[in-house]
Amino acid sequence: MDAFHLAVALTPLAAYLVALGVIHLRTRPSVTSGGRDVVALGLGISGMVVAGPMELFLPQSAARQFGPYVWLLLFALYLLSVILLALLARPRLVIYNVDAKECEEALREVFGRLDRRATWAGKSVASPRLAIHCVWEAVGALRQAQVVSVGGQQNAFGWAVLLAALRARLDRGASAVATQAIPYLLLGLTMMVIIITRLSLDGAAVASALEGFLRRDI
Repeated sequence: MDAFHLAVALTPLAAYLVALGVIHLRTRPSVTSGGRDVVALGLGISGMVVAGPMELFLPQSAARQFGPYVWLLLFALYLLSVILLALLARPRLVIYNVDAKECEEALREVFGRLDRRATWAGKSVASPRLAIHCVWEAVGALRQAQVVSVGGQQNAFGWAVLLAALRARLDRGASAVATQAIPYLLLGLTMMVIIITRLSLDGAAVASALEGFLRRDI
């Protein structure tokens, strides 16, 4: 793969890995919605989509009509597709840099404060007041957990309240640094160094590849 396509394909992924490593190396947990997590992942792999199927199946008629701007239209279409996927996914919260014990303690405290009628059954909880039913679980090798909806009857406002309350609860406490994230950070930084080195060594080839990438209307 030439330097230009390498940069296009791997720069967003490298940035995603670095951001993931930095988040896990913080001394406090971070909470985000499942939709934002999906969008972040979609942006992380966007370079491979552009340098792969998007370039391979580029509509020539659109390229002739819009010129280089066709890439903006295609990327906007891809971004809208990712956002649609995030909106259609079932409600979910993602908690970075937290272990199972910390996650359970925080959830029990938050639900106890938001809804005293909330009932627990193992790792699942049903809250009549928030109109949500969810289950929490640890995810992967990293110190990460997620709270996932169960069933079809879910209240979007209740999930927003839970997100805000859980974020406020976790911001008050400290957490151990997730050293498991160091390989992700090092991998992302290594990819960036390789990309920058290849771009600097093949300047003329990169310029030529960029011109050919944009001028697909010929």
